[in-house]
Amino acid sequence: MAPPVPEAIPRANLSETKSTSRFSLSLEGNISLDSIILLSHVPKNVTRSNFSSNPHAFDTNDSPAPPYILNSVESKSENGAFLGLSVKEPHDRILNSIGKLIGRKYLSIFRFKTWWSTMWVGSNGSDLQMETQLVMLQVPEINSYALILPLIEENFRSAIHPGSNDDVHVILCVESGSTKVMGTTFSSCVYLHVGDNPYDLMRDAFKAIRVHLGTFRLLEEKTLPNIVDKFGWCSWDAFYLTVEPVGLWHGVKSFVENGFPPRFLIIDDGWQSINMDHEPPLEDSKDLTGLGSQMLCRLYKFKENEKFAKYQAGTMLKLDAPTFDQEKHDQKFKKSFHSYGSRSLPFHQSCPDTPFLPSCNPNQAANLYESMHSYLADVGVTGVKVDVIHTLEYVSENHGSRVQLAKAYYDGLTKSLKKNFGGSGLIASMEQCNDFFFLATKEISMGRVGDDFWFEDPNGDPMGVYWLQGVHMIHCSYNSLWQGQLIQPDWDMFQSDHLCAEFHAGSRAICGGPVYVSDKVGRHNFDLLRKLVLPDGTILKCQHYALPARDCLFENPLFDGKTLLKLWNLNKYAGVVGVFNCQGAGWYLEEHKCKAYPQFYKSISGLVSPDDVEWEQKDLTAQFRNTEQFAIYLHKADNLQLVRSKEQISLTVQPTSFEILTVSPVHKLNERAKFAPIGLENMFNSGGSIEFLEYGFKVDISTVKIKVKGSGKFLSYSSEKPKEIVLNGEKVEFEWSTNGILRFGIPWIGGNLSDVFISIS
Repeated sequence: MAPPVPEAIPRANLSETKSTSRFSLSLEGNISLDSIILLSHVPKNVTRSNFSSNPHAFDTNDSPAPPYILNSVESKSENGAFLGLSVKEPHDRILNSIGKLIGRKYLSIFRFKTWWSTMWVGSNGSDLQMETQLVMLQVPEINSYALILPLIEENFRSAIHPGSNDDVHVILCVESGSTKVMGTTFSSCVYLHVGDNPYDLMRDAFKAIRVHLGTFRLLEEKTLPNIVDKFGWCSWDAFYLTVEPVGLWHGVKSFVENGFPPRFLIIDDGWQSINMDHEPPLEDSKDLTGLGSQMLCRLYKFKENEKFAKYQAGTMLKLDAPTFDQEKHDQKFKKSFHSYGSRSLPFHQSCPDTPFLPSCNPNQAANLYESMHSYLADVGVTGVKVDVIHTLEYVSENHGSRVQLAKAYYDGLTKSLKKNFGGSGLIASMEQCNDFFFLATKEISMGRVGDDFWFEDPNGDPMGVYWLQGVHMIHCSYNSLWQGQLIQPDWDMFQSDHLCAEFHAGSRAICGGPVYVSDKVGRHNFDLLRKLVLPDGTILKCQHYALPARDCLFENPLFDGKTLLKLWNLNKYAGVVGVFNCQGAGWYLEEHKCKAYPQFYKSISGLVSPDDVEWEQKDLTAQFRNTEQFAIYLHKADNLQLVRSKEQISLTVQPTSFEILTVSPVHKLNERAKFAPIGLENMFNSGGSIEFLEYGFKVDISTVKIKVKGSGKFLSYSSEKPKEIVLNGEKVEFEWSTNGILRFGIPWIGGNLSDVFISIS
């Protein structure tokens, strides 16, 4: 079947135009990078233009890019180019080939639900999935990578679709979302960018688009929510729609009494004043017993519902304070959860906020959010989580296009966020579409990067309790490649007593974002939480956000039967690599949903190296790329070993299991002594405990000065036995063995940093 190519306006003679881009479009219809063909058989109505020759918004929008971004983009402008297209007849939705993709490995991100996206790999245009948000191509001929990124242009938004059947064309869908808004000519509906480092490629490409569009800001320009390095609790899996003050009190009390004070609380669905059409318009709904029933409701007032409004301050401080029975509560939802599983698009909207649906004129969007958020801010709420944030594309027919409708609502939300929650007190959720990222993220700086944590398969597969967890991890890690350019990735909650809780805990420890759970009241695994959370409710947060290692980018860690998911991240003075076996589930092309691939649910072996850590992604750690030797600590195996910089360690990982490796550069103190601090071995992210590290030398004595966050056993490699160790001004005992393993205890001193001074002859 031939690809859709609307009647074309002839392309200009491009050979007469001086090229200032590494990308070219030949008269023969080939899009090439440094003379290497990426796409062939490009239709004549497709155009290419240089980045520098295309008009940009940086000089007209209200949040211009800072000079360092402008300078960076300008210096690398030859690495980018735009694709456009033109048709003779105006349309509101144009499907147009941009060429054939044949035999070149790629990583893509596509929407598999309205609001959730995930990864997909392939090598031909026919392998692509509907609603693809980006494609990263391997270009091994020049050891580089090329990005194909659909954009928004005026009233239109673009995405990539596959060619039909065995057709290898890449189809671009350019749509307004309204039959009343049509177009014929586009000059920049796709952006191309090239780089020799896949992580630099993503950063540089989004810098360029930030300058071009002027409708969003990068993560590096924004303030993060203050919960980013905290431990929290979400009410969802404990209460669902029946959340109420007594249960919340007992839930928080359970954490605090056991040494895990939540530093933030998300009150999920069930606190708002909502009802259904058949119910009295000014009364709370009486029919919210089934999950998903809130989807049929409307908000009838901004204040909390009767359950919360009737609560009297001090009630829970009385001797006869009400109790909460989690077992009795669970019986209410034992059946309704499974009946909800038949719904194709899971929905839950989080407190404190409302479903992101246009219930008012777009011109009043700012008033809508101001009315909701100002009340919440006045009563002490410090932030909101906005769920179902991407739904506007379905209701844009009479609102000037999906882009214009989104702008109105997102601008209103942004104004309220700045006024009521300091510009950063918001978690975006169910938002994974390019409309949102290009239009809503001037202020929003944190968002979910994966589908919900599902503790079991709502469709009834008993093995779903296991395989769903690996799918979740793949969503979060690969989505972070692009979403992390604009927002701090949030990996969602999990339950500490789940069968795969440790699997989740390992990923949350190194994800670089907040850690929060949705435990039922009194049902916790505190031994596991101690590896994540400190006694003051803070966490050992990485300096970056976790991303897949290079040798995972173009593989399928879900159902190829051979690939382990390797995640790298950075601490201040060390790297960390998490190795996860996610095999056994994934996307079914025929059914368009994720299901089990039981034949791949098995042990997998792989290789790990210090070279897997992308040291250059932070200035502080870039120096470690030239380190010759590293000390690597395998957390679960409790094994410390020395390796060369490119030396590989072989690991075998069981299904739904993992290993975390702290990678610490070995420093040569003197002719004999070498040293490498690992950190608190009792924490999953051991290296995150090291807040300061300085090496010195005084009169034949080498010194190591360390500031440590947290408490427990501090582990290091020291080739020579220390002369003494001084901790917080006092000498302490330590354990040292001839294999270089050094251990000593660090006490908890109320959240302050412990000072360690090690002397080695």
